[in-house]
Amino acid sequence: MTAMIGANVYATGGGSTANPQQNVTITKKITKEANVYTPSTSFTFTVEPATGTLPEGITAGPEGGVTFASGAGTITSTPILTDGTSNINTTVGTTNLTVHEDAFSKDNPGVYRYVVTETEGDYEGITYDTSEKYFDVFVNNTTGVYAYTFTNANGTEKADGTFTNDYTNNGAGSATHDITLEKIVKGDQGDLDADFEFQITINGATGEQYQVVFSDPTKKAITLTSGTQATIALG
Repeated sequence: MTAMIGANVYATGGGSTANPQQNVTITKKITKEANVYTPSTSFTFTVEPATGTLPEGITAGPEGGVTFASGAGTITSTPILTDGTSNINTTVGTTNLTVHEDAFSKDNPGVYRYVVTETEGDYEGITYDTSEKYFDVFVNNTTGVYAYTFTNANGTEKADGTFTNDYTNNGAGSATHDITLEKIVKGDQGDLDADFEFQITINGATGEQYQVVFSDPTKKAITLTSGTQATIALG
């Protein structure tokens, strides 16, 4: 039954029978607010043979059968700004898994499982994706490896290799994103048309960027870079 399900559902997961595709993509997404840059940081992943009790017909994969194509399994996020409403899913990068077909033998057909996880980091304001992604390799007694894909826990449906981290005001770092600077002019003789200049420097992570948005619709938003002073004018 397992072999039949595999043939019907996952036959295209790894490319053609003669030359299966070697690289499988893992995608990192960040859910963020509209005027917030994605963080300048790195995300690290691991892939290991499955452990514990597995569904019937699924076996833990051999050690080294699936690795990261680059070796490290790291996705580096650089500041990206996307327009629109809040809670935007922004793709910040990808990395690839490689299936080493010589680690599997057609003399031992079956479904072999690996688990891909993201290492929880300590970047301020991010809620890390702690889910486990199941990656199954399908082997038959004719050609050996003939397909592979991310699946659900029972191996009955395809899944994807997307890990999504929360970087919104509702996440672990709520209230860390927005800083409001106001210029208030009081008194009957105050010049309500004057601009007042301010020097602002944000000392955050190296390479970090920040969006400055003005309440005055005639002023264009500007970008600050960590450690670099900028001058802004408020009326």
